[in-house]
Amino acid sequence: MGVLDTALCLNWLQTPNDPQTPPPDLTTSPEFMPLARQVFANGQPVRQTIELAGAMHAHRLDLILTPMLGTAGETTGVFVGVLDLTETRRVEQARRESENQFRLMFDLATVGMAVIEPSTRRVLRVNQRLCRILGYEADELLGMSFLDLTYPEDRQHDRRRFRRAVLQLDTDYFTEKRYVRKDGTVVWALVNATFIRDPNGYPVRAVAAIIDITDRREAERRKDEFLAVLGHELRNPMAPIRHAVEILQALGVNGDPRVNWAIKVLDRQTAHMGRLLDDLLDVSRIVQGRIELETVELQVRELLQQAADGVRALMDEHRHRFVCRLPPSAWRVLGDPVRLSQILLNILVNAANYTPPRGEIRLESRIEGESVLIEVRDNGQGMTAEQLDSLFGLFTRGPHACDTASGGLGLGLAIARRLTELHGGSLDARSEGLGRGTELCLRLPILTGAPPSSLNKRLDAPAASPSGEKPQVLVVDDDPDVVDALAMLLEILGYPVAVARSGPEALELARQQCPRVALLDIGLPGMDGLEIARRLRAQYPDPECLKLVALTGLGHEEARERSLAAGFDEHLVKPLGRQALLALLESVEQ
Repeated sequence: MGVLDTALCLNWLQTPNDPQTPPPDLTTSPEFMPLARQVFANGQPVRQTIELAGAMHAHRLDLILTPMLGTAGETTGVFVGVLDLTETRRVEQARRESENQFRLMFDLATVGMAVIEPSTRRVLRVNQRLCRILGYEADELLGMSFLDLTYPEDRQHDRRRFRRAVLQLDTDYFTEKRYVRKDGTVVWALVNATFIRDPNGYPVRAVAAIIDITDRREAERRKDEFLAVLGHELRNPMAPIRHAVEILQALGVNGDPRVNWAIKVLDRQTAHMGRLLDDLLDVSRIVQGRIELETVELQVRELLQQAADGVRALMDEHRHRFVCRLPPSAWRVLGDPVRLSQILLNILVNAANYTPPRGEIRLESRIEGESVLIEVRDNGQGMTAEQLDSLFGLFTRGPHACDTASGGLGLGLAIARRLTELHGGSLDARSEGLGRGTELCLRLPILTGAPPSSLNKRLDAPAASPSGEKPQVLVVDDDPDVVDALAMLLEILGYPVAVARSGPEALELARQQCPRVALLDIGLPGMDGLEIARRLRAQYPDPECLKLVALTGLGHEEARERSLAAGFDEHLVKPLGRQALLALLESVEQ
């Protein structure tokens, strides 16, 4: 064996990863020397993997032993090629452990899980939770396309979202969508998918987590339905109250100061109730992203003037010094006039309520970069840094409102900020501390170009038609207080009025008197307002002959869509104020 000991030629085909660690001594392995003797004796090469203890850790070695031949063909030694597989084994073990962990988490996840082939969206793997969500067995889902499982009306949107995520135009695929279960029922799901990509960025797999949110969506639907009914039921009694106040104002009842005071209180408090109701219904739509803007070019000057006029009575009530500096007429923005007015009113009302009596509130504006900056400053209570952080949260109210009787639900500024963001602007607050006042800064992108049309036409009195005759108005509502108050207000304004309390009566009056405008409630018993509109529109297809206006307590988007589909020209929400009513009738007369 002495010859063999000196005739071993070791060649490490792969050295250990750590250059400071010396290669292990093969002669210490109980397997190595018998293999070497075997090769030396029979001259046949051998390949074998062995485990060998090293200085730092065990090594896994792949050995190739080949005889070394002399000139006469005799075996003179053994050539040993050594391939260190230690790191390869460690990586393989780590991979297997990772796969086992993934498999365990995948199978036991409390949410639905799926592995998807991105190009075809074919299902490669699912867990049992997803099978329960979709109502299929695992072997039924394998090979199916997630697009085929998607509710038909959601497919186009889903295809677009998925493609954007694949092309990395969006950072991820995160959406709410509907799937069709095996039994044909529909399930709402929240889907979040991430992509496994090759070195070139091409997606080779997608892993999706699917959460069943059907119960949540049903709860949201019921909440929306409740809010819609609540809004309708609260707006119905508010409408005749509002009309009654406007009738008293129009009649000029001013003989007794106490009567004037009562009219002002009714006017102010019904307006306040309307704002509270609007805020309550708006916040639900804002949270769900269901606010839609109707944008036009607007003069900033007119926006500020209208907002100032809207809060002047409140400022006088609190005995505040209210300073409004109007900008040049050339400053313009693109926005929804109703929503921008709502933003400014919410800010100004908040300032009035949180400033002690005889305070000072300033409404000013200036150009800053490519934006118009509208500032509302007060010398009121001021705010701490912690209060500023939570100022725009939902249902957030200051700790010490100076007028708790006219306080709100803590929604006004949250709604104002969200509406501002929808306009591409920002709303922020600053304060130097308690007792130092507060400043709210509203920024909106400014427009350049041709001047816009006026924010609104004059609403002081209706314009006369070319013939000098005012158009006849048909009012349809089953609530006697609502219909009588609105009819009386119209008569005071000089409009001929016909009144109906049911669908058949409305159709008969329309046939007999041919009104120019019909104000219809939606929630009528028997034949509802939608059916009346369909029949009237079939009889008078030209809106120039008959303008159909839905006047209802239902203000959500679905109600508006149903009204327009039934043939209504406009969908207005109760209570309809005198100025809005005059604007509507003026548009008809023109």
